[in-house]
Amino acid sequence: MKKLFCALCLLLTLSLCIPVFAESTVIPADDDDLVRMLEEALEESGYDYSCVTLNRDNKIIVVDIAMDGLTAELLALKELGADETFEPWAEMKEAMLTVYDGIRDMFSTVHRDDMRLILQVANDDACIREDYSTIRYSPLLSIGIYRMVSIDVMAE
Repeated sequence: MKKLFCALCLLLTLSLCIPVFAESTVIPADDDDLVRMLEEALEESGYDYSCVTLNRDNKIIVVDIAMDGLTAELLALKELGADETFEPWAEMKEAMLTVYDGIRDMFSTVHRDDMRLILQVANDDACIREDYSTIRYSPLLSIGIYRMVSIDVMAE
């Protein structure tokens, strides 16, 4: 469970970094400012891989994070009978919601409530790193628009 606890700690660190980057931005922020703030916060967070993707047409920002070994650890825990109620995983989901809320608050601070957010934990075993900045995968956990958990690998 080392990776799960580490991922939880990094999420909590990320939740503290987000407001700092919002304060340093010229208001109102444009799309590129939002992407830059998130990329800088992710660089400071300690995740093995991260990617911020902007869909300008639909005004959606997707934030993906991944950590080496997390997928294997979660699959091993599932084999031992863990599910979505497993306490460390439930804490990680709560931490993800905290980060989600922090990013949404950042959007409000810089007058960008029009932007929608999807926050995801990537399946590190399936990551394709074409240039070490692109992550393509099926997520382990996805929190979409309106704080809805749309994908939870431990609930499947």
